[in-house]
Amino acid sequence: MMTNRELTDYRKLRNTSLLAVILPLLGWLAGCGTGKKELSVTDRKTMVTNLTKEVIVPAFETFLKATDSLAAAGVQFRTAPGKANLESMRAHWLLAAQSWKKAATFSFGPVDDEFLGGGIDYTGVHYPNIEKIIASSDPIDSAFVESRGSSLKGLKAIEYLLFNRGDTALSDLSSSPRRMAYLAALTQNLNVQAKKVVDAWTKGSPSYAETFSNADGKDLKSALNILVNQCISRINMIKDERLAVPLGMRNEGNPRPDLVEGRLSGSSVLLLRSELEGLRSIFNSDGKAYLNSLLDQLGAQYNGKPLSEAIAAHFETADRQAAGIAADLEKAITQHPDSVRQLYDSLKKLQILLEVDVVNQLGVIMTFSDNDGD
Repeated sequence: MMTNRELTDYRKLRNTSLLAVILPLLGWLAGCGTGKKELSVTDRKTMVTNLTKEVIVPAFETFLKATDSLAAAGVQFRTAPGKANLESMRAHWLLAAQSWKKAATFSFGPVDDEFLGGGIDYTGVHYPNIEKIIASSDPIDSAFVESRGSSLKGLKAIEYLLFNRGDTALSDLSSSPRRMAYLAALTQNLNVQAKKVVDAWTKGSPSYAETFSNADGKDLKSALNILVNQCISRINMIKDERLAVPLGMRNEGNPRPDLVEGRLSGSSVLLLRSELEGLRSIFNSDGKAYLNSLLDQLGAQYNGKPLSEAIAAHFETADRQAAGIAADLEKAITQHPDSVRQLYDSLKKLQILLEVDVVNQLGVIMTFSDNDGD
């Protein structure tokens, strides 16, 4: 006959054993009730491998080709300065800038680890120091540019020399051999940086492209986790840095249209739309689904419809609103701020959709933290 203590211990053990059986059974029954599926390692790896081969690496290669053309246009312009060659160089700069904005979606891994992005598209370009270089007697070539800091090179430094002086840009460049030499050296160095990025992803054994494709788990370093967090982070960056700061939402309501990206070239809206296109390609590109394919396999829903369709609709709305900004973004900040605020609101909704629904459905770990209180 059991003592009272033995009887109590027995009951605890029995209850624990029952829970050990019942809880998994309840979970299994719940899963059957919802019909929710689980992604296999093969599902995740196939998607990431396809995205890497068909979207990520081609995006960097497209940027490299664009810088090839820009450097060639720079040689042509330096050899035969004229309005037609200047306009050609400006057009090639815009193509290179747009292609980078798309590719920059994937500026993680070696691009981040080796600080390659700073030499390509650094925000804080220092115009006065560029003028000091031009006024100095230092020999100017690609190696010289390579030795300088990020604030003196890259796409925004080239934009400054090509567009800043408006109608006098041609005469200013033509009359200053050192200004022309610096412009040519900048385009050559940009081409060098673009090749470094492609090599960083494709060279080596294994290459980073292979390493990334094989990171098929669910931990912080998994490809799926990196992609989702990168997408959320960059949408927040576009929403905040490209829109909220110039609108004055981070400056006590005082607009700062002078902080618009692409202001000198009047390309702010085009660059922003290119960024959105790069982000959208993570989910779907050229009619082929990537992250959206996983969401569809899971049967993920949003308001009674496929979550993938909701994501596509949010991207479409944001792009349409960006395209509909009547003037250049700098002018729209002061003349049509409501249209810019609508775009901001749409991007915020998209960000929340990704942070809540996509993160939960894919079971990834969100590492990005948004302190935005608006």
